[in-house]
Amino acid sequence: MAVAEAAVNGLTLSRSYWVPMTVAFVLKPDLGSVFQRAVSRALGTVLGIAVTAVLLALTTDARALSVVVSLCVALLPYSTAAHYGLNTAVMTPVALILVQLGGESGAAEFWPRMLDTTLASAIVLVFGYLLWPERPPHRIEPGIVTAATTVRAYLAAVVRVEPVAEVWLRRTAYRALADARRQVELGLAEPPPADRLAEQWLPATAALERLSGAVAAYAAQLRYGGREPEPEVIDRVLRSLDRLTGAARAHRPPSGRAPRPTGPHDPTRSALARAADELDQLLAD
Repeated sequence: MAVAEAAVNGLTLSRSYWVPMTVAFVLKPDLGSVFQRAVSRALGTVLGIAVTAVLLALTTDARALSVVVSLCVALLPYSTAAHYGLNTAVMTPVALILVQLGGESGAAEFWPRMLDTTLASAIVLVFGYLLWPERPPHRIEPGIVTAATTVRAYLAAVVRVEPVAEVWLRRTAYRALADARRQVELGLAEPPPADRLAEQWLPATAALERLSGAVAAYAAQLRYGGREPEPEVIDRVLRSLDRLTGAARAHRPPSGRAPRPTGPHDPTRSALARAADELDQLLAD
């Protein structure tokens, strides 16, 4: 925001407030990839200006333009859910047509709008993204550590047969796994090297998700299925989780690849044993 204010104070812009306003809208890492939002904002604005130019070339009647604005506003909830760039493309005609309905020329704002949005997107890309190349790993790998740690605690509670702790830890593990998955998916939307790192951690995230399901199934087998505890399998899983946690803390994504299950689970083996095999293959050097 400071860079945006400095830029508008040093340049002659007709709508200078659009620059910091756009920076504030785009620079929101908690809502997705900053890179993707900046590019989508610029492209969506260009598309929205093109649509508005066609509309104003066809008519400047206030009633017709009011109908167009109403339709765009009705589309906003759907465009917002679909894609940020599409949302910008729908919102841009609303802003420009409202200028036209206010008694000024909407067409006169085409170039200022495009210039201000492009400038703001460039500021975000340079000062809010490119200067911080290490931020994505600092979001992905701590999420993996938290997820692996909570799944480990969940498994330990299942083995100790502590129902209250087990229920609470299962919910905690599921939340941590959802957060880890979200961070990986956000990383996949970034340009290199962040997307490559996210892709490397994706198999581990999927393995942890399947492991949490296996632990839940194993708990049911112990409690209701008459299955005897398997100390060797439990130790294998706990050791693998410790190794995975250490790898994430050391910024070393697993190099192994565990194939996804292609058939039904073998009922003669516990769900945990199958998960232990997958972790061993994932962590194989």
